[in-house]
Amino acid sequence: MLRKFIHSIILFTAGILYGQQPVSIHLSEKDGVPDIEFYDVMEDEKGFIWLAADKGLYRYDGKQFKNYNNKEKRGLSVFGLKQDSQGRIWCNNISGQIFFVENNELQTFIDLREILNGELADFIVHDDFVFVFAM
Repeated sequence: MLRKFIHSIILFTAGILYGQQPVSIHLSEKDGVPDIEFYDVMEDEKGFIWLAADKGLYRYDGKQFKNYNNKEKRGLSVFGLKQDSQGRIWCNNISGQIFFVENNELQTFIDLREILNGELADFIVHDDFVFVFAM
């Protein structure tokens, strides 16, 4: 009898308990959002928000957006954000290029245009290795 009473109390209170609301921030054009199409988002170990967008790679520090680009990059869009064990941020593009951010600059790691032939490949960064997967 006591067991049924406890189960009834638990069921009754479960219906009126509320879960926690996650922290969220809504950003819009008035906040300086640099694009409207985003393909990937991640938070790094320092708390920066990285955005892989149609117009490029961006880092958001809570106040402003910083664009990362380099002269060798073909096209604007980037995809596939990853962070390695050294804290570097990696991304790639449809043109077969793989990039990483080091010393606050976007560096070209490798250009696989001839091998990937316009295919957006997936990749993994593990220790000192980059594994690229393509069909």
